[in-house]
Amino acid sequence: MNIFTIPTNRLVASSVSSLCQEIESHSKNEDNTILILDNSDFDTYNQNIRSLEPYCKLDYVNIKIFNSDNMNHLAKTITDAIGDKSIYSLIAPQPCDYGRIFNMLYLYVILSGNDSFHRRDSDCFVNELNFSWQYPLKRENDLLGKRICDVSNILEIRDYDVFDPKDEILITGSDYYGDWNLDIKDLSVNDASLLDELFQMMHVDKDVADNLKNTKYKEYNYYGTNRPILKTSKSISTYPECGNIAMKHIFEYIPNFIGKQGIGFDYHTYLLSHLFKVPTTYHENKILHRHDNVRSNDKTYESRKKYLLGIIKQIDIDELYHEFIVNHLGNLLQSDISGLELIKRISGSSLPDALETSLNHLNYQNRKDNILRLSNILGRSNDEYSKALCKDFTKEVDAILTNLDTDYYDSIRLQRRWKDIVNVVKNMHIPI
Repeated sequence: MNIFTIPTNRLVASSVSSLCQEIESHSKNEDNTILILDNSDFDTYNQNIRSLEPYCKLDYVNIKIFNSDNMNHLAKTITDAIGDKSIYSLIAPQPCDYGRIFNMLYLYVILSGNDSFHRRDSDCFVNELNFSWQYPLKRENDLLGKRICDVSNILEIRDYDVFDPKDEILITGSDYYGDWNLDIKDLSVNDASLLDELFQMMHVDKDVADNLKNTKYKEYNYYGTNRPILKTSKSISTYPECGNIAMKHIFEYIPNFIGKQGIGFDYHTYLLSHLFKVPTTYHENKILHRHDNVRSNDKTYESRKKYLLGIIKQIDIDELYHEFIVNHLGNLLQSDISGLELIKRISGSSLPDALETSLNHLNYQNRKDNILRLSNILGRSNDEYSKALCKDFTKEVDAILTNLDTDYYDSIRLQRRWKDIVNVVKNMHIPI
């Protein structure tokens, strides 16, 4: 069975239509299921149910939608089976917690009996692409689960000695195009140097930052001439976005970090897999990311504060990753195995131990200075909201860091219990 997933808190019919377009072009004669995890309000969920009726009649795909009540019930069932009440608080869905909803998506995929999935987001579409070979699913079908040696003729391989040619590709994906990164765009309107400062705070080298700006923040031109890249090092600046990605196996061992408004927290599985040398490919079949009118027109003080707090959290988690990569990753790498087999060996204790040690070694003053630096950037803006937010964040810096520490410790605790959670789900006999 091919599992396609869409997490959403908004109207979803247009993205389902887009995904069905991909499936019809590239997987029509296979067993296909779309799992929709709907964390929206009651009215939006019911509107989604009605709008999906025509797609439920298609003969080449099954569509299943789960709301917050369904997800909470699954979380409670898992918690009761493990016999530890604290598990519920680590896996039950919460608003604006991107890592948590991605983890719930993992659990539903596992519950379905599958070891892989294709993810699209509810604001991502292929409708404006001219040819079906431009759809992300074309490349995902070409690459996911394939041995490197069997697809080497279509790959750009920069370092041949990193992987065994018989290793399977377990992650593949690409970028967005369109006017999608509104948080960054709003911030940089009056200060073109903002992106450079943000990348510097996130320990991104200048050459990598320049490449990122070109691949992620410039207009999309599709040439179809570049081969998918077999990613082998952090210095390669291309990486898949969560709404244009497919994964196999690894999500059974590494959950995402959790935390409200945690921008970047839902990339944790991908990042650690890459660091542990899981074969990953980046292709150029980008997907249109188009915000709905609510998101695009949401310019209130509170919404701006929420989005900018997410950027603060993204900068701070990069401090944690920097400490982990520089001082602790090497202790986890082993000479006899890498990739998925290494992750299986370390995921239960060695990995969470290293993450916790990294967290305990973080320099509090450096983290505080990063928030104050971003606040000063806001203070230079001509926008009155930004100036007010500068004052808010300056006053709230200690509370923000306390909240982040709680998120990190909860996420590490989730990593310690993830094997137990996955095993329970694998042994469940609940039809979905």
